[in-house]
Parts: sequence; C-alpha cells; structure tokens
Amino acid sequence: MKILALIIVAILLIPIIFVIITEYDSNTFNNYTELEESGLIHRGWVPKYIPKSSYNIKEHHRIDAPYIYVQFNFKENDIESIKNNCSLIEKNIYKCKDSAGQLKLEIKENNFAIIQSQ
Repeated sequence: MKILALIIVAILLIPIIFVIITEYDSNTFNNYTELEESGLIHRGWVPKYIPKSSYNIKEHHRIDAPYIYVQFNFKENDIESIKNNCSLIEKNIYKCKDSAGQLKLEIKENNFAIIQSQ
C-alpha cells in the first residue's frame, strides 16, 4: 500500500517539477525604442517585424524552448512590416515564420495585437 501511495505522489509531482524547472522570462516596455535597446529583437525573442510605433509592449518567452507571446498597441495603419513578413490567413489574423517557429499574429480592436507561438 505504501508503494502505491508513493507512486501516486510521484505521478502528481511530475507536472509541478516540470513547471519549476521550465524557465520563463517576461518583460514590459513603454515603446519600441526600449524594446530594441533590450536586445530581445536581436536575440529572437520578439519578432523583427513588430511595428516601430508599438507601445505598451509585454513579452513572455520560454528560455528552454521556442515559445513566445507578445502583446502591444501600435499606431493606426502601421502594419506594413507585418504585411511584408507574414501571410494573411483570415481577417486580422496572420501566420508568420520566425526563429521561434510558426507564429500567429492577431490584430484586435483599438490597434492592439498579439503574437504567439503555435
């Protein structure tokens, strides 16, 4: 009976241990200049085609795997860099390729966008 209890406890602890050893990093930037100065674009954690008018930028990535999540606001109609680097797959949703693999970019209301790994 003790062995069964130990096995159950071990099975329950595996997801917790995985979360603990998985390395995440998050950053917030007021504008594109701050983001660019951080080096995250150069290191591939934020796609290079994020609009230069971006502000209120929040990014989250895994250090140990190719996963990114970026949300930001941008000035109206400043999506030329997105159009030049991504494919429109349906209204306001783009498929993009990046160092993090396949990314989905969705433009929402009020010039707000989200980029995330697929």
